[in-house]
Amino acid sequence: MSQRIFYPQLQKWPSSWVHMVGADARDFLQRVTTVNAKILEVGKGKKGFFLQANGKILAAFDVWNTAENEFGFEVFGPEEWKKALCSTIDQLTFAEKIEVHDVAVLENVWILTDEDADGFGTTEGDTLAAPGGVRICNHGRKDFGKLWLSLWGLKEALGPWVADQFPNATEALDIDLDEMRIRNLRPRAGLEMTFETTPLEIGLKDGVAENKGCYPGQEVIERIISLGSPARRLCLVEVKEDRDLPQPLMNDAEPAQEVGIVTSLLGPNSQGLRLGLALIKKIHAKEGLRLKEGQVIRVSQG
Repeated sequence: MSQRIFYPQLQKWPSSWVHMVGADARDFLQRVTTVNAKILEVGKGKKGFFLQANGKILAAFDVWNTAENEFGFEVFGPEEWKKALCSTIDQLTFAEKIEVHDVAVLENVWILTDEDADGFGTTEGDTLAAPGGVRICNHGRKDFGKLWLSLWGLKEALGPWVADQFPNATEALDIDLDEMRIRNLRPRAGLEMTFETTPLEIGLKDGVAENKGCYPGQEVIERIISLGSPARRLCLVEVKEDRDLPQPLMNDAEPAQEVGIVTSLLGPNSQGLRLGLALIKKIHAKEGLRLKEGQVIRVSQG
């Protein structure tokens, strides 16, 4: 059994925990986010968004119902993403009885494992307060192709607990996580996921609840779903040459047409191929896309 340990706050993948508490917390989330908070049970969590009226992302998060009238938001990305979450909540709060706290004192550690069973009495979408003041958030396998446990706690409690529970875990680096999530077509804040993208075009339909009622941006999201797909889609690309692709990508038509942008690109593997992600217009998202420079890239939509 292979276990990898990752320290996001020490790598280039910072994480934050924001706490919301109050009698109106659930109703607030139901009214203004893509999460169906009405049916989110204590001990469960979901990926979600605050959206602009045009369906573009205002803030992204994983929200966990940690207790009655209490919710914890995991934010994965640079400081601007935590600020976006907190400022959006502030802007959308009117007379609701809620309090929001940026819990900066908490440390975060990730465990990624190949084990078949889910970990520590949790399954995908579960959160659990473990002994010693450590919180476990089970994200399942969608993001990295391995079971992903996100662990939170005070440094003095989290460090010893992780060392005791995962004594044989080897450390993973930022580039390791990038390769895993690229192979699983999952976006990263600041790269594929920006404030100019919608959840659907970056493959995060799992963060948008269906049939939950109105929320800002819902009409645009529902229209895209009814049309079948967004105008752009996140694709896995494979490049044979050891050089960066020009931005934006232009095809070899006359005149050349813009077909998309590369958002992430790994270094060459043992076969000399570079894997990456790109946002490509749906009419061009096809195998063997030929670029203006004569270069052919393999395109896969997962």
